[in-house]
Amino acid sequence: MIGKILRRMLAILLVLLAAGILLFFALPPLLIASSDTPKADVILNFSVDPRSKADRYIAWLYREGVAPKVVTVSSQISHEAYPADFVRDHLVTLGIRPEDSQALRVPILACRAMIMAEMVKYLKSQGARSALVICQPEDSRHLGWVASRVFGREGLEVAVGYAPEDLAEITAGWYHTHWKVQRFVDEAVNVGLDQFYSECR
Repeated sequence: MIGKILRRMLAILLVLLAAGILLFFALPPLLIASSDTPKADVILNFSVDPRSKADRYIAWLYREGVAPKVVTVSSQISHEAYPADFVRDHLVTLGIRPEDSQALRVPILACRAMIMAEMVKYLKSQGARSALVICQPEDSRHLGWVASRVFGREGLEVAVGYAPEDLAEITAGWYHTHWKVQRFVDEAVNVGLDQFYSECR
């Protein structure tokens, strides 16, 4: 009797282990949505990361006339230090006119839905009706869902995209590289946690 119970428990554990392994290798297609870059009033740079090639991609989108304004978004990382400020300056060196670029400093908030609400407030204050959010590829699916809900509630249109170079980088041999695995796992955990809090769903 005890042996039968142990065999069943072992079988369950093996099934759970196999499911966990399959879920792990399915993270890229589960977390990465198709990049969408329609014309908009504003490009919101949500991809403030030293590894990202989003700055050059955003500069290219700007030159192509996808949006006439670019806003970099971040909270502070230390006293009076906002990455959005530095990224905005970098975008200017890439050809975006200073009058067409802005750094949006947002408070340190619990989740993306709250950050999106701050972005919506800013857009409405500027009279913008549509936005293109450029993010990291692994953030795109969940960020797209959240942005659609938060922006849509205020009657604003939103699309989510990412730099093609960032997609190629994050997906190339990702399970062999610590920082890539960490990014995928962190995103999966954050998505799961957000489901427990109504203000973050």
